[in-house]
Amino acid sequence: MKKTFILWILAIALLPVISFADETPYIQVSGSAEMEITPDEIILAVGFSEYFEEEYIAGKKYEDYKTKVSLEKIEPLVIKQLEELGIKKEQMTLIDGGNNWRQRGKDFLKRKELHINIKDFKVVDKLMTYLNVRGIDYINIAELKNKDMTEFRKQVKINALKAAKEKAEYLVESVGQKIGKVLYIVEVADNPYPVFRAKNMYSNTAMMMEGSDDSSNYDEFKKIKIRYEIQAKFEIL
Repeated sequence: MKKTFILWILAIALLPVISFADETPYIQVSGSAEMEITPDEIILAVGFSEYFEEEYIAGKKYEDYKTKVSLEKIEPLVIKQLEELGIKKEQMTLIDGGNNWRQRGKDFLKRKELHINIKDFKVVDKLMTYLNVRGIDYINIAELKNKDMTEFRKQVKINALKAAKEKAEYLVESVGQKIGKVLYIVEVADNPYPVFRAKNMYSNTAMMMEGSDDSSNYDEFKKIKIRYEIQAKFEIL
């Protein structure tokens, strides 16, 4: 049995190496494309939470915080001010945010988030400037949308494939040959940011309002950025 096993290994070792010299010559390249899109729908997130009245009294220390202001008092004030700034109730969606962590020995503070559906960045700028209610923790752009997003994604992918083909053509032509049919196409990864999400918009906007001349950060938030990469293999003639 042992001899048979050894002979079998030797037989495998003596098998001829298969050559792939006859394989169709090819070039494999990648191409990418991106696009900036103006949103036609903006979802603004306004987060607010319970707080202690003593937080706003000069000289009070954390251990003095005792008078909690509930969400039941804060929420109507936020909604009222939004309505005064021109936001209708049908544009608002209220989301339960759970609890905020507090120091040991103090109550947990409940929080909520209000999503506001807006069509124009001028309205966003207005809310950033004038919305001012105690208890508001942040104002973020939660999501940017465009009704034609599917078509835009298709176009970016097509442009990425065209870029790959163009690259293959000039590389192969540089050695006096041409490309033939495409052998395969692979999408490297889905677009990492089909919808732009800003985590710190409030602080960036506040900084801009305080007199900074550089508003480029904020301007970047006003576009949806789409990017795709395609890998393709082309036959070399």
